[in-house]
Amino acid sequence: MSEDQQNDRIASFRNIRLSHEQQQKKIIFYYVFFFASLIIAIIPFTIASIFSFMICICTLSGLYSTRSIAEEDSLIENQMTFLIRTFWRVNLYLIFTGVFALLYMAFFAEYSSLKPCVNTFNRHFTYISNNFSIEIMDKVSKGCRGNFIKDNYNHLIITALIAFGPILFYLLKRCITGLMFVRANILIPDEKL
Repeated sequence: MSEDQQNDRIASFRNIRLSHEQQQKKIIFYYVFFFASLIIAIIPFTIASIFSFMICICTLSGLYSTRSIAEEDSLIENQMTFLIRTFWRVNLYLIFTGVFALLYMAFFAEYSSLKPCVNTFNRHFTYISNNFSIEIMDKVSKGCRGNFIKDNYNHLIITALIAFGPILFYLLKRCITGLMFVRANILIPDEKL
């Protein structure tokens, strides 16, 4: 096989041409996994968050990989760029909304129910710091956790809305915008990426 033929094979492998329908299905697949993983991440269960984080990272690596082998200025490259930018913007916005949520809790939460735990922590500080583990922290906080949640239930709901409400709204807007362009088989303009 000549060098030109080998280069042509490599180029054709990298620039796989898919039909419009196949492209749309592939893009929609990424939308479903990507947005589902981001939404599952805010469920307040550790296992769900870890699972969604793994799905999100795998999907993000798939987005980068798919974009790298897509034809330049193709629908797939355009949509993958859109989704990648959505991911990074969501993380940036999450930092800001998280700070506002923490400030809200700092100023409005009722912390008196945590006093017994703080006293226990102070009395056993040396032991806790030398033998730190999740189990020990769970034992120390067990007596206060329920009371704190009960005393601050409304504040916790408001905090969650501050932290995740704008993010969910932004994700919904981006999802609808992106899918409209996919269905119309039109590239998203640079200013909307």
